[in-house]
Amino acid sequence: MPCLRAPKLSPNTPAPKIMNMAYFPDHSVLSGLVAVLFLQLLTMISAQFTVVAPAKPLLVMVGEDAILHCHLFPKKNAEQMEVRWFRSQFSPAIYVYKDGKNRDEEQMEEYRSRTTFMRDNIKDGSVALKIHNVTAFENGRYHCYFQEGRSYDEAFIDLKVAKTIWITTSIPSESPSEIPDLITTPSPEEVSTWMVALTVALPALGLFIACSICFTCKQHKRKKTLFIEKEIECEEKDEKGQEQMDHLTGWRRIQLHAGTTSNLFIWDSGQEAPQSPLP
Repeated sequence: MPCLRAPKLSPNTPAPKIMNMAYFPDHSVLSGLVAVLFLQLLTMISAQFTVVAPAKPLLVMVGEDAILHCHLFPKKNAEQMEVRWFRSQFSPAIYVYKDGKNRDEEQMEEYRSRTTFMRDNIKDGSVALKIHNVTAFENGRYHCYFQEGRSYDEAFIDLKVAKTIWITTSIPSESPSEIPDLITTPSPEEVSTWMVALTVALPALGLFIACSICFTCKQHKRKKTLFIEKEIECEEKDEKGQEQMDHLTGWRRIQLHAGTTSNLFIWDSGQEAPQSPLP
């Protein structure tokens, strides 16, 4: 096989150009990448939200309906979001709304046909779950959960269930298991009524007590004045009686002295002196 030799280059032949293997995209490609990254950043920022729920516990009586409210901040359409209420476990849940419809397959058996999803203001991100005919088992904490893509947040609501108060004078012996437990937890309406009653009754009671004390002090002062006046009157009567007694005693002494002098005069004349009468 013949040996191939490279052609000889003359000194005046220019050297071949060496191609650069690194690839540099042009300006239009860089602009497109920057635009895509910017849009993704805006999407991530716009997807951020916060779930807000009432801070105060919700108080209901056994047998009533409990309405659990929660909403998004800032306001945002939640029609295509996943909305979920759960307690200690994420799934199965109390209620699940996903892809614009209810997800009964992810709902707990004991809450089926006992919940109503209130979505009148879902375009503003505000929803609520109504639990019908609550029992003592429903007492506890509930989580309201929103998710859109990879963004999610949750808030919790405390539900306080109070048993009905029964006031009876006797306990039926034939059905002791049907006797309800007594819990003295009042409803908010009863608390408000008692607060209004106390607000009105306490000032009136204070005014009554002040008037009673004033009246009692006046009566005591009047009785004391009358007692002092009677004592003064009695002392004046005693002084007048003593003066009359002294006057009568002096008059008797004068009469006795006058009678004794007259008897002495008759005795000196030779006559028998009569016995002086007793004073």
